[in-house]
Amino acid sequence: MQVQGMMSFGADQARMTTISYSEEKPFDLGHDETAGSKNRWAHFVEK
Repeated sequence: MQVQGMMSFGADQARMTTISYSEEKPFDLGHDETAGSKNRWAHFVEK
């Protein structure tokens, strides 16, 4: 969904990659719903 949002602002899809780190690099180490919601985040880096 974030890629589509960025494209709506004119970003070039060829310059974007989506990578999920929620399991490998969690923001919150807890195992409840609050921790899970904190770990659903996106970080954008321009190529």
